[in-house]
Amino acid sequence: MLNEELIELSTVLNEISVFALGELRRKGFIEVADLSLKHKYKNFERMPLKKDVIKKFNPWASRIDISSMAIELFIVKDEATEIHIHKNAYAVITILGEWEGVEEPNGAVFYFGSKTPCLAKSMVTLQVIPNTLHGFHSPEGANPLTFLSIQSKGIEQDYHPI
Repeated sequence: MLNEELIELSTVLNEISVFALGELRRKGFIEVADLSLKHKYKNFERMPLKKDVIKKFNPWASRIDISSMAIELFIVKDEATEIHIHKNAYAVITILGEWEGVEEPNGAVFYFGSKTPCLAKSMVTLQVIPNTLHGFHSPEGANPLTFLSIQSKGIEQDYHPI
C-alpha cells in the first residue's frame, strides 16, 4: 500500500472505532453485540456487532471496503492470549467498561513489549499497526477484559504468535 492509502485506512479505522464506541455507550453491550454469533477463537470469545449497527458504517464505504473488515467485540476471561503480531493487518482496539455496558476490566494489555494494567475507567485504546507486539490478560477469577476491535481485511489469517 502507498503511504496515502495507509493513512486513509488508519483514519477510517479510528473513525469507525469512535462511532462504534458511541453506539456501545448509547445502547449498551447487549443491544450492540450479536450474541447469537459468539464463538471461541484462540483464547477469546468473539462476536460481531449486530447488522443494524454495521449498516450505520455505510458513510465510510465510499472510502474503504468495509465489507472485508472485521468489526467485532472480544472477551478475554481467566487466561492470557499469546503475544502475537499481524504482519500486514491494522486494528484499533478499545478496552470496554461499565460505560459500554460490561463489567469494569481487571487485567492487562501487552503492547510494544510493555504490560499496561487495565482497570476501571482506564480508557485504554491501542493502535495496532503491522508488526506490533500485543496480547491480553485477565487473571483467573477477575472481571474479563472486553474490547472493541476494528480490524483491516485478513487479520485472522495474519495472526503470528511470538
